[in-house]
Parts: sequence; C-alpha cells; structure tokens
Amino acid sequence: MLDGRIVGKFLSLRPGEYIKMEWKFNDWKEPSIVEIVLQDPEEDECDVYLTHTRIPANEKKEKIEFGWREYYFTAMNKLLGYGIKE
Repeated sequence: MLDGRIVGKFLSLRPGEYIKMEWKFNDWKEPSIVEIVLQDPEEDECDVYLTHTRIPANEKKEKIEFGWREYYFTAMNKLLGYGIKE
C-alpha cells in the first residue's frame, strides 16, 4: 500500500467478523499487529473495532490514528457513503 511504503499479510480472516494482519511501514524493523472486529452486523451497518499493537516506540500515536482515520475510514465513507461514529 501507499506505493510500497506499507507492507503486510493477513494472519486470520473470518468474513463479516474478524481480520488480523501483520502491518508495517517499510522502515519498521518488526511488523505491528492490526485486529479488526465487526460486531452486530445489520442490513446496512455494523460496529467496527480496530486495535493496532506492537507499534514501534518512536512512532507517534497521533500519526497512526490519523492514518487509519483519514486513509481508511474517511476514504471508505467517501466511497461507500457510510459514516464514522466516535
């Protein structure tokens, strides 16, 4: 992703329920772990919970949170028309 700046692989997939993957910027030594849980799926909505762990200590939490919000959830909102609730 992002022209090769982010690499990763899926570790576990349960369609409509759960995604677990290794995820890292190409300058990180070790991959982090991203888990996405989908709960209470309804016809037109569900709750999405994202946990991102094993982030290098020198990375700013705000930068990572901004990236998820802007490049994933806001982009999905623009593409699909679904909103984000805090």
